[in-house]
Amino acid sequence: MVAAPVASGSPDADHPGMTGPRLSPKRQSQPAGRAVVPIRARAGARPGAGAGARARKAPALPAAALLERLRTSRWFAGLSEPLQRAIVTRGVVRDYAAGAFIIRAGDPSKGLFTVLDGRVRMLVHVGDGEESVLHVGEAGFWFGHWSAMSGQPSQGSVVAATAVRALVLSPAQFEAVCALDPRYYREINGYVLAMFDYLFRYVGEAQGLAREQWLALRLADLAAMRRDDEVTRAPVTLRIPQSELASMVGASRQTVSGTLARLEARGLIAVKYRAIVVLDEAGLRRAANSLRSVSPPRPRSP
Repeated sequence: MVAAPVASGSPDADHPGMTGPRLSPKRQSQPAGRAVVPIRARAGARPGAGAGARARKAPALPAAALLERLRTSRWFAGLSEPLQRAIVTRGVVRDYAAGAFIIRAGDPSKGLFTVLDGRVRMLVHVGDGEESVLHVGEAGFWFGHWSAMSGQPSQGSVVAATAVRALVLSPAQFEAVCALDPRYYREINGYVLAMFDYLFRYVGEAQGLAREQWLALRLADLAAMRRDDEVTRAPVTLRIPQSELASMVGASRQTVSGTLARLEARGLIAVKYRAIVVLDEAGLRRAANSLRSVSPPRPRSP
């Protein structure tokens, strides 16, 4: 068993916006919009600006405890044990303030990340200065694979929706880990392929389904992915505001609110404050068929 502690992060030029642990997240304002609800990630602001606290060093985490924690992720638990240990011993724990850009679209690779605590939003550009939510992740969620493996600039942004603690494998350390055994690269690539499969289906659903149908399927998918990120048999709680759901499916807040109310009345979900408890994932997928008559599918692009 590895006994050495994992190094903790301190602020530097490559990771602006990092602060001490557990800062209180600020509420996100509800963006206006009829069909697509953009989520602005403090565009034009310095990452972490206004977070209010001086940067502080995160406490060191024993490698053995970190391994146990990361193994609650189905993907990480499926990696070979030597690769698990290589990632943990070479990774650095860093803290990010709510609102900080962990990754900016167009930036060079920042490495491989996993959320230890908190919540992140993955954003994509949809217009001049506007970004929409593609996905949300909590503890156990990994990101940064594509840019780290391809060497290409990041295609989207990742923003700390709350104060976030993450394990970071820098680009240099990522390459060092892969150099230990060529098979490690294939193991890590498995996550990228799984996300590609998910996003490929995501594009098809966006083109062909009514917004209410897509919302039901997105809730089921989010619950399934959350269960993979942190394996549990209990009902999955999605900590996501309705404004972010609206941005994900290109619907108005009114459409999202009405659809959630119908799904809750059928016992498939429970709507909480800024959260949704998924009670029946399979039922949500079946419900998508019965929601077809609520609104017509969006027209396909020519």
